Amino acid sequence: MTASISESSQPTATTGYDQMLDERWAQVIAVFPDAVRAETTKVREIKPEAWALTIAGCLEEQGFQTIVRVDGGIESPGVPAAQQEALAVAQFVCGAAYPFAEKYSLPLTDAQLSQLYAFWLEESVPCLQSFGLDTPPAPTLAVFLETYESPDMWPPFVGLGSLTGDRYEEVVAACPQAPDDLWD
Repeated sequence: MTASISESSQPTATTGYDQMLDERWAQVIAVFPDAVRAETTKVREIKPEAWALTIAGCLEEQGFQTIVRVDGGIESPGVPAAQQEALAVAQFVCGAAYPFAEKYSLPLTDAQLSQLYAFWLEESVPCLQSFGLDTPPAPTLAVFLETYESPDMWPPFVGLGSLTGDRYEEVVAACPQAPDDLWD
């Protein structure tokens, strides 16, 4: 996939997809104010579990070596400072080509949040503790629902921040952060 360059740097948002693109482009120009917005084409929508491999493949096609981490993230090591803007534009192009299906960007419903809470309480916390990580005490479901995505949200994965290297990868691989069927 090759990015083509557009004269326009600020298209008007007309759909949720267009709005998402505008927001992502705003993040690019916040760091690289002179960047030129590439024209993009949506190839297909993806599921979260396909994100890392799909975007890594796209970035490889854009000319950037990419590593998929065990935690589902990606990185492009060794990109020189002079190529950081081009990388940011390539990341924009790839994100536009392979966006998440809309259901993954909608706020979680109370039913989904209840399912997530139960999963964290019954699966994630015991898994994290089996690795010797401390987890903050769980709030009640009502408090969890009320504080989700706020500064007061219960963070069972807070202990992951202290891990590095192989230990981090081992814990992340063993302790999933969400149930597989959260969006079904």
